[in-house]
Amino acid sequence: MSAALGYLELALFFAFVVRTLYRSDCMIECVIYSYVCQIINYKLVGSVPWLTVVGVTLYPGDFVVALMLLILIVRGIQLNRRLFTIFFAIFMVMAIQSMVRGGMTFGISSAFLGDLRKYLYFIVCILYFWLMPMKKMDQTFWKGLNILFWCITVYMWIILIFYYAGYPLGERANQRPLLADYAIIYTIYIAVRWYQDLVLSQKPKLSFTTLLFTATLILNRFNTTWTALAVAVGILMIGRFWTRDHQKFEPRFYLQVVVMIAGAFFLMHNAGGVTESLVETSNKFDANQENTFSSRIELWKSLLTLVKGHYAWIGYPFGTGFHATYRGDKWQATPHNGYLETLLRTGYIGVMAMLASMILLLKRAIQKKNLLPIMICAACMTYWVSYSLTLEQGALIGICAQMVLVENKRQKDLLLTDASKINL
Repeated sequence: MSAALGYLELALFFAFVVRTLYRSDCMIECVIYSYVCQIINYKLVGSVPWLTVVGVTLYPGDFVVALMLLILIVRGIQLNRRLFTIFFAIFMVMAIQSMVRGGMTFGISSAFLGDLRKYLYFIVCILYFWLMPMKKMDQTFWKGLNILFWCITVYMWIILIFYYAGYPLGERANQRPLLADYAIIYTIYIAVRWYQDLVLSQKPKLSFTTLLFTATLILNRFNTTWTALAVAVGILMIGRFWTRDHQKFEPRFYLQVVVMIAGAFFLMHNAGGVTESLVETSNKFDANQENTFSSRIELWKSLLTLVKGHYAWIGYPFGTGFHATYRGDKWQATPHNGYLETLLRTGYIGVMAMLASMILLLKRAIQKKNLLPIMICAACMTYWVSYSLTLEQGALIGICAQMVLVENKRQKDLLLTDASKINL
């Protein structure tokens, strides 16, 4: 069964990639499809690699990023003279020098490949979506995207219902119906829906789909992602007052808020296992209790002791692993913190350059009163507190850079310019 699903996934993926490459001007659908394939691969197929070459296992994301890199090389990388470009280039150089040092020291080890994939994915995706012209994301695109996320949501609810009924479907599904590592793109899509409903709509109110997707994210207990969504929505609620002459909320919106509060109150007092599960995961943010978050804080403090000497400025080579003293024992632990991991891999020079590029991107978006990239960038930066850099975040940040840095007439036709006409 796993082999059949794996071959089906492979065939669908390549059919999709060929169609996307034929259009040649937009690969965001390819990234989204890669995200779906990763879920299938890990949740249904059992993390079966597609291909092994010279001992290196290849997965969906590897093919997508390789194609992006090939297109960048063929078309040529033309960078504008901007401060954002300078800081991003510094970050890229610091990552590359750590890659080179790691490759020379450790060769093609699993730890080296893990670090290489993470930063190569992130950097190539930013470059691709920032520099390559993208096709207008019109009504057809958004309808297709909506169908895709409806399918994911239905799948998540099937797993949820069985989980809360006491019949978890599989060892992994009883923990996370949708992998937390890939939930950020689901979160960003929900944030875009909030933006469309409350900013671009002539009658600001939340659609049923937006409410359902938001509830699905929370009920799946993805603390980091719904926190990132809360940050994005908070920025939206503040920003809508200065981005344009905002429309007043429909009475239906206030009714929706009341219903959500009442529903949350009912859930907390009558839902039994659902309530316990949500409270248990929300308590992970309490650093004073014995939980995942407090344990991570201890590990972060221990890993920070590694920031010393010349490694503090240039970082440790890729493949060194993350060795920490945790409660008297030696641990090899992943930081689960994008800022700390980038500091350890690229040093102060790299992490400060990365932060400076993000701040400059946000500054330019604020100057242009472009609320959507501010929401997306803020959500990604919130996500880095408990997770590392990913392919999906690279694509999202690259799109934000395209939205606020590319100065030409075509820019006016990119990304949601006619979203008020689109029924998400």
